[in-house]
Amino acid sequence: MANTFLPLFTFWCQKVIPLVYDNSLSYYEVLCKVVEYLNNVIKQVDSNTNQIKINQKDIKQLQAEMAIVQAELEKVKNGDYVSLYIDALASWIDSNLQELVGRVVKYVFFGLTDDGYFCAYIPDSWKFISFDTIIDTTSPLYGHLLLQW
Repeated sequence: MANTFLPLFTFWCQKVIPLVYDNSLSYYEVLCKVVEYLNNVIKQVDSNTNQIKINQKDIKQLQAEMAIVQAELEKVKNGDYVSLYIDALASWIDSNLQELVGRVVKYVFFGLTDDGYFCAYIPDSWKFISFDTIIDTTSPLYGHLLLQW
């Protein structure tokens, strides 16, 4: 990996045998340790710089992809894709309508009143349906129950 931030200092300093024979370091040895430390820091900075460039490229790519997704969501909000789903939705409703109504609707009970008249006991959830009978005596459906909604 090429250094892009700073050049390394490896050519400036060579490690040698200590000039003194105790635990102290000479100025030259301190300089060598500083150079080694700086070289490690430079390598780390270069690695971070390269990773930052990769991250910036990835972020730009993600932003472009998110813009595409946002544009598609706007099309969905505006109803541009309704024609794709309307037939499938109509087919699903046709095949599942009885089950859906069965979940909402409760049973109707038919019986006789105390006066002897025929009546239908209708649940409160059926307020959207009106009940009537056909009273036209000439109709072949005379007396049949009508449900209107």
